[in-house]
Amino acid sequence: MAKNVYERFADRIAATPGYVALAAAPPPDFPDFAWLEGDWAWTMHIHATPATAARTATGEFTHLCKGPSVWIRTANMDPLPYFTYDPFNRQWVLSMTNRTSYGIMTSPGWRDGIIVFEGDMTFMGVPMRLRQSIQRKSNDETLSVNEEWLDGAWVQVDHIVTRRQAKAHGKGH
Repeated sequence: MAKNVYERFADRIAATPGYVALAAAPPPDFPDFAWLEGDWAWTMHIHATPATAARTATGEFTHLCKGPSVWIRTANMDPLPYFTYDPFNRQWVLSMTNRTSYGIMTSPGWRDGIIVFEGDMTFMGVPMRLRQSIQRKSNDETLSVNEEWLDGAWVQVDHIVTRRQAKAHGKGH
């Protein structure tokens, strides 16, 4: 008979001294995320397909660093967890949960200024396997490339340019 989650968890604790304490350890590369804190504006460039025209979408959000995680806040919404570290599996987790999309993607971390997440997502009721590569262009700009797994290959579906917004006079952060 297969072991249930609590039996498997007990096996890990028994096999790895200090296993539970891993939850309190700081992520190894969190400073690689801390620079994201602040207000950002994005432009998404959605690529043309044989059935749909190319188009753009725009918006704004705020990244907040809370402990070893980065949270995201969009207009009229409370902050939600966005990036966090899973110390037990030694990977970064991107979570997205809102009324129109949800899913979890994972990554081993930043490599040469790029972090690549992969996972299953649902966008407005449509499921997909997604790979998102986020490139730090500077402290004030990122480029995200979204690719969907289609017919056995990654196909780029859009890219997003994100720029830090300048602080308005008299407003603190």
